[in-house]
Amino acid sequence: MQAINTTTTSAKTGTTFQTTLKTFLDSEGASTMGIPKFTCLGWHQTGGCSPDGPRETQNDASCSTNIKAGASGYCLLKNEAGEEVQAMRVNCSSLRDEVRFNCHQAVDFVRVAPQIDALIAAKRQVIKQNEAVQLHPTNGVLMVMYPKLLASVYSTVRLLRFYNCSLPIELWYLESEMGTNPLNESRVLQSLVNEYGPISLHGIAETRVDGFNTKVFALAHSELDQVLFLDADNSPVRDPTYLFTTPTFVENGAIFWPDFWHPMNTIFNINKESLLWELVGTPYTWTCSSKKAVSY
Repeated sequence: MQAINTTTTSAKTGTTFQTTLKTFLDSEGASTMGIPKFTCLGWHQTGGCSPDGPRETQNDASCSTNIKAGASGYCLLKNEAGEEVQAMRVNCSSLRDEVRFNCHQAVDFVRVAPQIDALIAAKRQVIKQNEAVQLHPTNGVLMVMYPKLLASVYSTVRLLRFYNCSLPIELWYLESEMGTNPLNESRVLQSLVNEYGPISLHGIAETRVDGFNTKVFALAHSELDQVLFLDADNSPVRDPTYLFTTPTFVENGAIFWPDFWHPMNTIFNINKESLLWELVGTPYTWTCSSKKAVSY
């Protein structure tokens, strides 16, 4: 992951990567990178367990009506040019049984994929300009922790240092769980910082961030240029520093590991029909583990 450079702008828009990211996260500000805005027209239900199946107009619903998993159909939206667009196209197995959604949510949903493209374009511009001035990237390890994981964090960090890994380590946490300065209260963290550095602690004050989202937030705001993300319960078997110079990473900018879960055995309903692929604008593929990754 390339570090956020708040002084570098996207060649296409003149907006900084940080400004673009904040606009998308806050859902405020002018539309950037030409991403249109949409209004909701309603839910259109279809038969045959397919969004392309025969219309069932008697089951159409308003934008505020909650749609249960198991239905097939789509949310009909209208863009600023007056063109109608289908979004959140679902079949009978696109969502987990307990999931509910409404078509007001589709207004934001349909903008996610182009927002990702805009962020990628802005980040590539940052990388290009940094390369032009021959900036050397800072590599390091990033971990997210919470109180019950402190023992695992301690074990993993000590193991890395046992392998003579000298990479800096960022430890991220929610301030709502560990306070604004957990270093004052935790002997475990004090020992890590004093004996196994370089280690830096980073609190997340955002109240909207919780659960798995802490990983995304930490990666987006890391001070590192290139990151090895590790879950605290991952135990490396050697010094991972070499990963940043492998041909796979140099050529592709990322390394992922296969996930334990796969389409025939998934607790997250990540299969070919999942709504995830429309959300991120990516063709269906087997998922990778979120427990570890190396990226710009």
